[in-house]
Formats: sequence, structure tokens, C-alpha cells
Amino acid sequence: MFEGLKILISAEISAAMKNSDVKISSDVEVIANKLLSLNLFEVDRSAALKEVKLLKQSICTINGKFAAIIYNVLREIFAKTNEKSRQEKFDHLMDACYEEILYNFELQNGGEFIKKPNFNIQVKLLLPLVKFELLLKYVDNNNNNSTEVKELINNIQHYFNYPRLNQEDIYVIIENKIGINKEFNLISYEIVPLDTKSGLMGEYFQLFINLENEKLIFFAKFLNFNTEMTESLLKMGPSKKEEFFYTVFLPKLKELGYGELLDFAPNCYFSRVDDVIVLDDMTQEGFIGLTPNSKLDYETLKVSVEKIAKFHACGFILEEHLKQSGQSLYEYYKEYLQEVVFEPESVFYKTSVPHNEKVFMYLATTKFPDVCAKYSGDILKEKYANGWRLFTEKIRKSETFKNGICHGDLHIGNLLFHSKSENTALIDFQNLRYCPPAHDLLLFLYCTTLKETLDTYQNELIAYYHSELTKHLRKFNLEIENIFPKEEFHQSIHYMKSQCIFHAFFYNLVQMIEPTKRKELLKNKENFSKYTADESSGAELGWEDEAYRRVIKGFMELIIELCDDGHI
Repeated sequence: MFEGLKILISAEISAAMKNSDVKISSDVEVIANKLLSLNLFEVDRSAALKEVKLLKQSICTINGKFAAIIYNVLREIFAKTNEKSRQEKFDHLMDACYEEILYNFELQNGGEFIKKPNFNIQVKLLLPLVKFELLLKYVDNNNNNSTEVKELINNIQHYFNYPRLNQEDIYVIIENKIGINKEFNLISYEIVPLDTKSGLMGEYFQLFINLENEKLIFFAKFLNFNTEMTESLLKMGPSKKEEFFYTVFLPKLKELGYGELLDFAPNCYFSRVDDVIVLDDMTQEGFIGLTPNSKLDYETLKVSVEKIAKFHACGFILEEHLKQSGQSLYEYYKEYLQEVVFEPESVFYKTSVPHNEKVFMYLATTKFPDVCAKYSGDILKEKYANGWRLFTEKIRKSETFKNGICHGDLHIGNLLFHSKSENTALIDFQNLRYCPPAHDLLLFLYCTTLKETLDTYQNELIAYYHSELTKHLRKFNLEIENIFPKEEFHQSIHYMKSQCIFHAFFYNLVQMIEPTKRKELLKNKENFSKYTADESSGAELGWEDEAYRRVIKGFMELIIELCDDGHI
């Protein structure tokens, strides 16, 4: 059956690629209305129709030649298979479909093309339409009691319950967890929001999958387009960075035999660019996330620094491996390592950085005039603007210092901490960049540590990072002095200091706001617009909290020290 379907898919695509005018004519809203009127599902009809209306809008945005090809291929597959065979082969058939599109594209010597991430999104959007059509056809033919119909009703019921994932996605997740060749019987699944732990660019959920003899639990992150700023950020491509990390970077290291180094991050079981990523639910292993306004003690800092060193060692090891075949890691993976967040021409940068400069001056003149007294307002404003100019230079590939793959976003919300042992894990690899590794180390320390703690332990923690990096490289017969000499490392620490202080200050202005207030700020478009329009609103929101005042004062002192020392 599988080979026969591949032949049908090939013929369908070959014919369709020659027709540039083909489009989908079916109206998903009309079809869903008919189905819902038959009372086949346990749903809130108005909520279901609202979801279908959103689906229709999304299908309208993709409707064209490739969408029509995918739609017709899906119809062929669903017409000629049952749920069991789709459970086993659907993902492979979609891979075959995309490969056939690629092949025909090459035969036609170019022209219009669809990239794999867009292909995957179109499959996601068109699957419900195809299922609706097929079920309606069965009903019209009075074929309501067959196994195929019951299975299809159950599949569509899951869609109405949890439209952010299709049942076919669940099959992939299960296979990646238990093994491709192991049989399983899916009973049900459930997606439950984790309201208290959602981030700026993602909404967090637990995914519960009930099999006949086993229950699986995962963490799922869906991209969040709730504010204009987050929407502009997401359009710049951070999602593909995270998919690269989990589907290219980590698997490549495993393939090369470095799997023992990879315990710094959870495993990934499913990813769709600009949509969703499904990982181990680390809470099942005893890990917890801390509130964004938490600060770490020395022991927790130390174990976290060890994991950062392990991550950086992996990047250096892969880089050395590629060098052996004459390849440059940066050039090879450049698409995933370009700066997307702090890009001066982006909407995010043009909105947030001028706002941050105004907030700093507001704090300097109204909240901490004693800390900033030695500089006039004009000089302070000029120095702070220069700090941001240097910021955008330093987070890019350095021509002076050793570069490496950096996480790029190591604040406290992007680490998990084990509740009963000294262990941490890094998460949220959406801001990968290629720059001096001191960027990650210092950003982590400044973001997660009180100034008093850092004044006491910073040099010790930096030395510990270097010793751990040395240890991990040496284990695989690489000497750090040949890759990243100690003197150069310390020079890069000095070089990255101003960037990391500015970066951490930028984050802490929001992260140190009391969590309930912060959540409301990020989830409510009106509140967020007010925050970005008024330099005083964020500071005043956090000001009544002593911890907020203490941390922000520490950053103001650090920035003045940068001015004193000529860093900015």
C-alpha cells in the first residue's frame, strides 16, 4: 500500500506542478457547519465555528499551487488508508510528498518553490479540511457505523478539543519517544495550559498522551503572537533557530559520539517552525522553573555555569570536526546564527531600544540621582546611547576574539533547576548567535545574580567556567589553549562586559516586576502599549517592591562604573 501511494503521490504532483492556476475551491467553514449540525461531536458549537473561521482565514493566506497540491495528496491518502496505516506511514508519506515536489521543481529548472517549514504549516492547516470533507462524504453515503468513520470522528473530535496539534502530529511525537518500530494504540490526548510559566514569545502547555498501556507527558511551547512587538520578533525567525538546535545541532553531536555532553538540554520530540516545539517535561524529572524575579545563590550559579561550559564545549567540538573537512561552522550554519532580535532595522529594536534609553534617563534623574550625580544629563544620555551602539556590534561575530555558538538569552526564565539535587538545564534556544562565549556567561551572571553576590564571586565563577570548558574539551582530545587561549578568554570577558550589563538591565526592568503584574503586562496588548509609550510606567509598576528597587539600583551602579572605566 505504501509504495502504491507513493506512486499516486508522484503522479499527482507531477501533473499539478505544470498547472500554475490550481487552487483549493472547498470552503472549510461551510463544510464544518454541515458536520456540526449532525451532532457527531461533543463540542461547544460556537467555539468550534470560531476556530474553523480562524482556520479558513489561515487557509486563504496559503491558497495557491502548492497548497492545492498538498490538499489533493492528502485527499488521496485519506481516501485510500485507515487510521492504523496513517499512524504508521503518514509522516513518511508527507516526506515523500515534499521530496517529489523538490524533484519536480528541479526538473522544471526553478521557478516558484516552497520551503519545508512552509510545507509543514500548510499540511497542518489542510488536514482538518480534508478530514471534514471525507467524513461528510461518508455521512452522505449513509456509511456512519464503519470502523473508518468512527476513527475519523474520533480524530476530528481531538481536533475540535485541541486544534493546535493534529492527531497525526501526536503519532510523530509518540514514535520519537518510544521508538519508530514499536507498536502503540492511542487512546486519547490532552493539552493543558501552564498559565504561570508562559514566556514573552511562547505559550507553555503540558501534553498528556494516553496509550493503551502507558501514559506519556511532554512540555509543549506554542509561539505567542499576543503583542505587536512579539509578533514582529517572531516574524524575524527565532523559531527556526530553536528547530536547528534540536533537529540539527544536537543530533549531529550524538551522531559523532558526543552524546554524554548533551545533558544540558531536554530532548525534543516534535518541532514545526513558527508554530510549536514539544520537549521532555522536565518537571517529571524533578526540575522546576523559577519566577523571573528570582536571584540565585552561589551553589546554583556554579552548577549552572558548568552546564553553560558544557554547551559551549559542544559548539567548539563541532567546529573542530567541521574544520577537518575544510568547512566553517559559521558559514555552514549561518542561516541559523544571524542576529534577529537586536537588529537595528527591526521593529523590535526601533521600538524597544529608544524606550529603554528613556527609561534609563527617567531612573537616573528621578529615582537614582545620587548614583548618577557625577555626570550631566546630556553626557549620561550620550554615553548610554553609545553603550547600545557597542551592544549591537558585540553580539555579532567578532573579528578579534574566538566565537562560538551561544544561547543568546540566558536569563533565569530560560533555565530549569532540579528541586532536590544540584542540577540545571538550559531551555529556549530561540536566540542562538555566533559571538564570543563570554556573552552567555556574563549575561547569565548579570541576569540572575545580585550585584553584591557578583562582586564577591564573579572572578571565581569565571575561573570555574574556564576550568570546566577545559575539562570537557580535553576529554575529547582537544586542548583549550589551541582553541581558546586563556589570555584571549579573559580579554573577551572585558570586551563583552558592557554588552552583557546593558542586556541584563534591559531584561531585568521587566523581569523584576512582581510576577502577577508582569504577566498582565505581557499578555495585555493595551498595558504593553502603555508600557512602551511611557518611560515611567514600568519603573512605577515595580517600584513598590524592595527587591525591584535593589536590583535596578545595582544595574544603575554598574552602568555608572562602565562610564567611569571608559567602557561606554
